[in-house]
Amino acid sequence: MDRKSVAKDDVPVKNFTEDPFSPSLREKLDILAKASHGEEYGEEFHQANTEEFLKEIGLELFKILLVDGNGHSHYNGKETLALRIREEAFSLLPWELMHDGQQFIAPRTGVFRVYESKEELNFTPAEGRLKITAGFASPILDPRLPPESPHQPHRLKFHREIQALKKIKGIPTELRILHPLFRSAFQDICQSDVLLFSCHGNQGGLLLEDRCGQADPMGLDFFREFFPLDSPLKLALFNSCLTASAQYDKKAGELAGVADTFMKLGLPTSMGMQFSITHEAGEIFTQMIVKGISGGESILAALRQYRSKIRMERVGFSWDWAAPVLFVHEEITKSLEDKRFIGEGQGETKIRENERAPFIEMRKDELFVGRRQELADIVRELDFEASHPHTACLVKGMGGNGKSALAVEYANHFSHLYREILWISARDARPSDDVMEHTVGVDPLAIKRDPKSFFQELTKKLEGITLKGEESIQDIRDALLHRLNDELPRLLIMDNMESFQDLDMIRHLLNNIPENNRVLLTSREELPGVNYFKVELQTLDREGATDLMIGFAGSKRYPLPVQLVEPIFKKTGWHPLTMRLFIAYLANMKKDWKAIERDLASMKGEPFKYVLEKSVHAAG
Repeated sequence: MDRKSVAKDDVPVKNFTEDPFSPSLREKLDILAKASHGEEYGEEFHQANTEEFLKEIGLELFKILLVDGNGHSHYNGKETLALRIREEAFSLLPWELMHDGQQFIAPRTGVFRVYESKEELNFTPAEGRLKITAGFASPILDPRLPPESPHQPHRLKFHREIQALKKIKGIPTELRILHPLFRSAFQDICQSDVLLFSCHGNQGGLLLEDRCGQADPMGLDFFREFFPLDSPLKLALFNSCLTASAQYDKKAGELAGVADTFMKLGLPTSMGMQFSITHEAGEIFTQMIVKGISGGESILAALRQYRSKIRMERVGFSWDWAAPVLFVHEEITKSLEDKRFIGEGQGETKIRENERAPFIEMRKDELFVGRRQELADIVRELDFEASHPHTACLVKGMGGNGKSALAVEYANHFSHLYREILWISARDARPSDDVMEHTVGVDPLAIKRDPKSFFQELTKKLEGITLKGEESIQDIRDALLHRLNDELPRLLIMDNMESFQDLDMIRHLLNNIPENNRVLLTSREELPGVNYFKVELQTLDREGATDLMIGFAGSKRYPLPVQLVEPIFKKTGWHPLTMRLFIAYLANMKKDWKAIERDLASMKGEPFKYVLEKSVHAAG
């Protein structure tokens, strides 16, 4: 075997004629790979998720690469470590974990990998504003898998990440935010100086979404074929799992990974993740890397700051700080610390968002789980580009089953389809502050249960309707329909509509809504005579119910004993509101969980009285 490594120019090349790895190190690397790639690994996962375990690996890697036969280190502990590894089997290993006996090297002085190329690289700083495009994508459903499959992509929450980006100031920067990011924008976004992908990833590509929120895998061949030859792109950042990892491409006779592929396309630098990392660590990565380069720092300095922060604050998994791998073209290796992506000057960050519609910052319910197929059905049926779209969709289900939460989730994830979102309720059921803050109109409630009040409240949300107070209900309804008949793509969410199920005026309104509008209705009952597509909510499946219970218990700072999960399932019928009420009760009492388990078995005790009273109140 021939493998070479270089730390600056004063470290000798090491050549290996036999495998330098001990059986113990091989075993540890195998455990780390399985644990950090998101596989279920029981006790060994917990073993790998410790700093001591990573240190053991790091010490052996350091010894193999930078210690000679006499035990002398060729690394002085002060220089940035540049790795040039030519043996493919070894290039996939987590060299960023190297530990010199005192500290991990990467957070202190920095580690990057040298990318060798036969062609010259013409690196020039950006002129004028530094153009950064940040694209976010997280599909609601992968149609290749059953909706309830545990292998469905985890739903990523981008609200905090996007907010952090929008607060960045420093060197003149044009920050373009695409949420969601579609593959159709690929060639255009490659005209930026810096490109950030925040989405699910793997060794062989990225997982974007289509306009209906379903999974859209982008493989390496797509990047190779459609990357524009005139691209000024200088840095590609992949805040996506396993994008720094690679697999052997037999056809090409070389390693193929996402970050590696972009280097082959001629970039000076790229960075991807060699492990699966937590979303919390990913949020910090996005913020600190973009903030660093927008403030005039080198990419290596920004990466060091990320590593130090993650380790200091103990965010996520133990390996999250080591996940990013920085690839640098050999032409700029020696002056990497001095390379900036921007010129001189200070200025405000200029924000550009989706061209069709502004990003509506209605926050996703942090506890929203499951409902993948139902959400996908709503999107498909209300899609403006569908062959036979529906103007209205009814979400029907019993009280507390998550109808309003599903409506919020749809509005949050698909706000890019609309210019305006209106929310109105036919009951005294106040939605969250986030719904009120980011929908049109001051008060989304129409508390009086009569159609004229409902119509009047709706007119207050639309500019251009003037009422004198003398109009009949028919006049108000007709004025609404006339005002809604413009070219503005608009979403009307009408919540708790069971109060109006038999009223002709409401039927007339819903059946004559102009086609540029979409109406999402929630109701415990059918609305006779109204033309809509129906999505009926049943109780949550086991996976969704488990996620809800654990997430809600966590939000209440209640360590839910695993022994209680199954009994609560059985006694609550997997009903979302009932589960939340029961866990809220448990979080506020000091009763021993074994006593609670006995209560669950016999359906006696204070918890059930509490849940029954609250459930009846919620049912109206």
